[in-house]
Amino acid sequence: MLQWLPARPWNQLIVIRSAPGAGKTSLMKALSADTLTWIARNSTIVRPTYDALSDFNAITDDRPTLLGVRVSLKYDFLSLADVGDDVEHQQRLVNRLLDARIMSALLRAALHISGRGSEDIGAVQIIPDAENPRAVTALQRLGSGNGKDLQAVCDAAENDILDVLDRLIVRDQALPDGHQHLYSMQALCGAQVFMDGNRLDAMPLIMLDEGQNLSDAQRSRLLTELADREITVARFLGVQSRVMSDNELIGAGQQGRDYEVIELESFSRERTGKSQTSSAPVAAMTVHRYRAMLIEIADKRGSQAVSRMIQGDASFSDFFITDNDENLERRYTEAAEVLREELRVEAGESRRYREWLDGVDQHEGRLGAARLGELKALIARDRNRAQQELFADELVLPSDEIARRGDSSLREAALLAVANRFKLPYYHGQTAITRLASSNIEQFLELCGDMFAHLQIRASANKPVELDAAVQDKLVREASDRYWRQLERLPDGYLVQRFVERIAEIAATEAAKPTIPYPPGVTGTALSMADRQRLIAPTDAARNVGAAQLRAALSSAVANNVVWLDPDYSVKGNRWLVIYLNRLLCPRFRMPLTLGGFRERPVKTMAGWFIDVADGQGSLL
Repeated sequence: MLQWLPARPWNQLIVIRSAPGAGKTSLMKALSADTLTWIARNSTIVRPTYDALSDFNAITDDRPTLLGVRVSLKYDFLSLADVGDDVEHQQRLVNRLLDARIMSALLRAALHISGRGSEDIGAVQIIPDAENPRAVTALQRLGSGNGKDLQAVCDAAENDILDVLDRLIVRDQALPDGHQHLYSMQALCGAQVFMDGNRLDAMPLIMLDEGQNLSDAQRSRLLTELADREITVARFLGVQSRVMSDNELIGAGQQGRDYEVIELESFSRERTGKSQTSSAPVAAMTVHRYRAMLIEIADKRGSQAVSRMIQGDASFSDFFITDNDENLERRYTEAAEVLREELRVEAGESRRYREWLDGVDQHEGRLGAARLGELKALIARDRNRAQQELFADELVLPSDEIARRGDSSLREAALLAVANRFKLPYYHGQTAITRLASSNIEQFLELCGDMFAHLQIRASANKPVELDAAVQDKLVREASDRYWRQLERLPDGYLVQRFVERIAEIAATEAAKPTIPYPPGVTGTALSMADRQRLIAPTDAARNVGAAQLRAALSSAVANNVVWLDPDYSVKGNRWLVIYLNRLLCPRFRMPLTLGGFRERPVKTMAGWFIDVADGQGSLL
């Protein structure tokens, strides 16, 4: 994940957002001083991690170059929103508590990278930038630059505020003083940290995690403080997408404004090259790295246990490989034989497709079935075109015309159509399993857990320890059904399910067409960027019955990684907000796992999907 961060010096706030399980906390922990120190001192044990951090310049010459501190916003801050009646005083208490925890964590970080214990805290000294009066004043407001004195001030602030939270009833006049601003962030701008008079050559990095646990007002104020352009200390804020506003979720983010937003899920997604928010070559490389990382995670967690099962060396991910599944090839060969006969019947006495059919007897197995399915679609397309031509049946199409008119996307769509028609395994193999993750590591690990459990059951029954294509396909479909059922637990979950169902209906309609017009298949829909603006504008949204429900469904779906957005997608001079489904939903609705096409719909049509709900006729299920 390190390569997804922008280059230093990080003097602008970086907001890291994602659905749960994407890796925000893991990223921050990796850059914390205690983690970096341990890795720097144990490089031989964790060489790949050490090398990655070295390449990122977080470690140089076996020592950390970052004084990284992670402060969780999960505890106590939200409770301060209920203390007293003065909202401004509540926020000042939040600032004071956060200042105390940031500075205390920074002192501990300095001790960590110096190899010192808490008894040496007096040896730490923070020297502000003498040419920055605001920083000098802020450090004075915090108490002192001496580690021992500063820690005492932090402890006092922590105790004062926790005492308030422990009281049953608190009146405004009994509240302790707070901080008007985050003085810690101001004080650390250009500051240097010393240990026993020697400067620590490590850049402070303040990482505030779990921002979703703040109230909306607290988070808004915190963003304002952290986005102050006069603050230059490196700072991250981690937050789950579910707490972002509808405008931010359905829009194009805050890139290039007062802070930079990094959406972790976006770095693992395939791109078409027409999005204005991504570089196709860079995105393709990132997707490859992400999937390689998933395989590495699976192997680290499962390979040792699998090796014990088979009493030999093995990688867990090797069990996903189905290239040599003889039963799979046999079943597809049987399907190919049916397709061959159908092609001959469809061609009839026409000379037009004679050369196209010359090589069909050579096609067998999975690849052969895909090519035959592709040929059926090409013939269907050509017949639509040939209706406009005179003497079309007398014109022989050369065999090389197949390659010109077909492509890998059409073959993939044809393969899925064959699999669905003949009820054959489709969702299997390393590539398929990693695509199903939809950039959510927890989602990937849960699926791997299903696979691993199957191996354990076979091992305990003294059966061959294997995961053939049919088993993988079955487990994937079960996981997809389970994920679908879980959607109703989300905020506005029944609306989210309605939205997903409508996209699936569009996909099924297109997939049923013999010409396969949108290979490898439709997996999404789209709003024009103009309609997107109408949707998030309250006055315009109110004009369409169901628009409020559509906005709620889309916001919840984006926040919880049920769908993902590709804004400003260019097609024929128009700009679209493309909405793609989480890949784990695709097996339930028999969709492809690759980045498919989309069928756009006006906002009025999408709002119409929810008219019965808007009219008070109840939920879907």
